[in-house]
Amino acid sequence: WQESGISPDMLLHRLSAQIERTFQVVKPEQLDQAARMLTQAIHVYLFAPDVSCGLGSIAAYRMLRLGIRLIPLPSGSQIYDAMINLKRGDLILLFGYSRLLTEVQILLSYSQEIGYKTILFTDLLANDLLSQADLVLYSCRGEPNDYHSVVVPMMLLDLLIMKTSQAVGGGLEKAQKLQELRGRYSGMLKR
Repeated sequence: WQESGISPDMLLHRLSAQIERTFQVVKPEQLDQAARMLTQAIHVYLFAPDVSCGLGSIAAYRMLRLGIRLIPLPSGSQIYDAMINLKRGDLILLFGYSRLLTEVQILLSYSQEIGYKTILFTDLLANDLLSQADLVLYSCRGEPNDYHSVVVPMMLLDLLIMKTSQAVGGGLEKAQKLQELRGRYSGMLKR
């Protein structure tokens, strides 16, 4: 590892600094607020482009276990087809790392008119559009010229999933039901 210049120790050191910077900005109350927003929304939409696609998939997978279905929003001009259904009481989880894509800008702007809520996951600390989001969840992903890992954003997302699970309640019962279903149908679908 020493000869390669890239090592687990080096990565761990870098990630530790990014975690510290993230949680100097993000406070526990913000995750509590995000969990409340998720559990109280009529519909929850998801816009997770580019590198955040994997984060969006994990969020959708985990939230489904909690009874919260994330509805993916398309990119490009197809987003208008979905926007006609957005209304007050809905929530959009937006991901925008390195920059805020045009779709994110449009969805933030439209939320001001319609009244749906937005949670923006980003690595940006300064951008005029951040104030349009109802809640900004910041993740430090390194300096502009660094390799931008998604480990810290995933950690933040995991914390939100755990907070949401607490807010929803019934976690033990759902876990038992999940085990029962897996056992009942294990001969048909292997895990």
